[in-house]
Parts: sequence; C-alpha cells; structure tokens
Amino acid sequence: MERLRLIFVTKSDPDCGNYNTALRICQGLVSIRPTWSYRIVSTTADTLEDATSADVLLCLHLYRCASLLGQGGSLSEKNLKLIGIAGGTDLNEDSKQPDRRVVMQNVALNCRHIVVFSESMLQFFKQLMSEDLGSVAETSLPPVSIIPQGISISSLQRDLHVEELGDADDEAPGHCGAYFVIVGRIRPVKNCCSVLEPFRQWKLEQCDEARLSQVQLLFVGDIAMSLGVPTIVSAVPGNTDLVKHLETGFVFGNDEQLIRCLSLVASEIKADQALVQSVTESAKLFVQRSHDIDAELKAYVELIEDCVRFKVKQRA
Repeated sequence: MERLRLIFVTKSDPDCGNYNTALRICQGLVSIRPTWSYRIVSTTADTLEDATSADVLLCLHLYRCASLLGQGGSLSEKNLKLIGIAGGTDLNEDSKQPDRRVVMQNVALNCRHIVVFSESMLQFFKQLMSEDLGSVAETSLPPVSIIPQGISISSLQRDLHVEELGDADDEAPGHCGAYFVIVGRIRPVKNCCSVLEPFRQWKLEQCDEARLSQVQLLFVGDIAMSLGVPTIVSAVPGNTDLVKHLETGFVFGNDEQLIRCLSLVASEIKADQALVQSVTESAKLFVQRSHDIDAELKAYVELIEDCVRFKVKQRA
C-alpha cells in the first residue's frame, strides 16, 4: 500500500500510558510501512484539523475522543475511516455513567472497527452495547477485534515509585532487601493504596525485626511479569486475563487472600519457593507469547489496510 496518513487521537500527557501506547504503535507502524505517516492529536485539542483528509483515524478511548471527533457535524455525516480502541477507562469507568455510555455507543456505531485488549473486555463491550441498543447492536455495530497490548521489557525501567514502609537499613548499605510490586499508573481508580494496610499487617506479623526494614512495597508503571517477577493481582477483569492463580501469578479477592499470597511468595519453604519459581517462569513465557509487540503491530497493519480497502473483517 502506498502513502497513508494516520491520525491517532489520545491523551497527550507524555507520562500517560495512553500517549506512550499511541506513540509506540505509530512508530512501529511506520517502521513496517515506511510510506505511512502519523500525527498524534490530543483529546483536549481545540479542533481536529484535516480529519477528513486522513486515510484512517484511530481513537484510544471512545468517550474521551467523542467531543473532538464530533466537532463540526455529526459523526455519521463525516463518514470517517475510524478505528475505535475501547480501553479500560471506557469499560471500567465511563460505561458506569449513563450519559457517557450513550456517547461511547454513538462513537462505536460510527467506527469501521473496534479494538479491545482481551477476551473479558470483548465480552464486557458486547454486553455494554446490547444492554441499551438491543437488536440494533447486533446489526449496526462494527466488527470487534482482540489485539493484546504489546509489552516491551525496556519500558519497565521507567517510572519507578517507592512507598517506604520501614526505615532504611543503615547497617547494610547497598542491600536492596525484598520488594513487592504494585503494577499500574498511580491514580484513584486503581485504588493502589487499598493494599497498604494488609501489606503492613502481613509485614508486622510475618517479618522478624531484622527484616522489617528490608521488606518494601514498590509501585511501577508497567507490567512486571516480563521481568520474571512474581506477580500478585486483584481479581478484576483485565488482571485475570493476564494472571491465572497459581499458573501465571497469584490472584486475591480480599485482604485475607492478599496476605496469603504475600506469605506464599515470601515463603522460605522449599516447596513454596519451587511453586513460585514455576509460576513466575510460566508468566514470563505467557507474556512473551501473548503480548508480543511484533504480533500487535502486524495486527494493526492488517486492520488499517483492511479499513482503507473497505474490507474490514471479523477477527474476534
């Protein structure tokens, strides 16, 4: 395919995962298709200039992009070659507010294709559409594809945040101690602080005085499984697509289960250590296989080319 112009609408904060996802995908696309070009436009921009001249528009988060996409006339009148990416904010936050859900549905109905990241998000999206639209959703919604987000190990070196729960170990300079990791950008909806009290409780009960200052809690801004780190997650959709309890990680649904997971991961019993090692190795292999960046980019290239050719296919 010859020259192709892409516009990717997303949040523009450089520290935001959405922006970095858009940038990574766009840079990857032009590395595969050198004649393609892209422009990233913020959801808070005043106008979306030359939208109709773009060969394809991609929007990450249906609700956030709606206002910008709808300027100067209805979406249906513009006939944009639009690919909507329904992310976690769409499905876990905005869909709970009826007025926002209506906006999301309108954007979805005017897309050539919808992308979600996992099977649970696909089912949630279909349920969300059918609840309000009924039979209209069956006949009017575009095809929906699952394209798992690619994970780059190099990106795991960024955005490290430390929550100190004990004093520094002055007697052992340079000793890192034991760390537990919380994955995800720190913001209210993630409710990261909900684990602090169970962690503190477990730490006081399980760690002797010598280890108290060595056991810490880390917050990191990306997926830890790629690094071979034992991963503990809460039992919510998205997390459980990535992590299966005792297979690729450890899943908890309440404080008591979290404490049990912490105890298992920190156990010095050989059988427990062997289990944790096996689970961790399985997790690393799973991420490498299921969240490969090259596979993600190939899927987007095929989807965009199909969209341009008006041959959008159902892949989900």
